[in-house]
Amino acid sequence: MKTLSDLSLTELNQLVSIRAQIEKLQARMNALLGAAPAVAAPRAGTRPGRKARGGLTRVAAVTKVLADAGKPLNVQGILDGLRAMSYPVSGKNPRKALTVLLYGAKTRGRFRKVARGRFTVAAAPTVPAAKPPNARRAAKRKTVKAAKV
Repeated sequence: MKTLSDLSLTELNQLVSIRAQIEKLQARMNALLGAAPAVAAPRAGTRPGRKARGGLTRVAAVTKVLADAGKPLNVQGILDGLRAMSYPVSGKNPRKALTVLLYGAKTRGRFRKVARGRFTVAAAPTVPAAKPPNARRAAKRKTVKAAKV
């Protein structure tokens, strides 16, 4: 029997297509029998996505610390707040990781820098009140009348 390393490229392509056909047939059979679809095992060599630690993502945890503080905090103050709420802070340099998070493009708009090294939660953007459709026209008429008088 040949091993995978002994197979040619065409034979490998045939194996891949046969495997795809088998998976389609299994899915069809499960649908006919009413069985739940089988969960595919993760492929070898792939990394699963990052999961939230302690039920919160890092951004959400930092947002919570800043909101609870009620005042701008520096990076060390935020780290102390994370540790106080028992959020796992690890890595070679957690201060650097937090600084990258605060300045990072992914979170731009979520945090606001208020002073050198001090951050707070950005206020929610306010939506201006919509003007009535004829408000602009009425304002224009008033300026035209004032100019004529």
